[in-house]
Amino acid sequence: MSDEYLLAQLEKINFEITPSALEIFKNSHIPTDDLINDILKNWTTEDRLITVKTAINILLRSRKVDVITREIASEIKEIITHVEVPRRLLRTFSILKRLNGPVQAGNIAQITHRKKETEKKYLEQLFKLNFINRKEKKGKIYYMLK
Repeated sequence: MSDEYLLAQLEKINFEITPSALEIFKNSHIPTDDLINDILKNWTTEDRLITVKTAINILLRSRKVDVITREIASEIKEIITHVEVPRRLLRTFSILKRLNGPVQAGNIAQITHRKKETEKKYLEQLFKLNFINRKEKKGKIYYMLK
């Protein structure tokens, strides 16, 4: 639907519209003439209520779908990452993920009860495999998830 045509039709019927509402109309894929006919329709109170309720339900369903889609995508990404991480590095990776922030090898070693050097070696391997990020600050190395 062209912006000019829609605006011209709305001006013909003296219908004022906010820019955000205009964007919604433009992206609705409803033919302009149908849209204008619906605006001009002699709506009963019951028709308005049903239409508003339907619109709210559609909006809520679409938001739920968006949330569910993001959750599923996040879970799939997590599963794929766990499948890709070599088994010997999975414990270190999982702890780094649980700590959720820049940590040093010593922090992870305290939890795994392995030597700090072992954890540093595993963290460096995870870094080289591009699973995590590494940042050096004041001579100390910190690791964090991507």
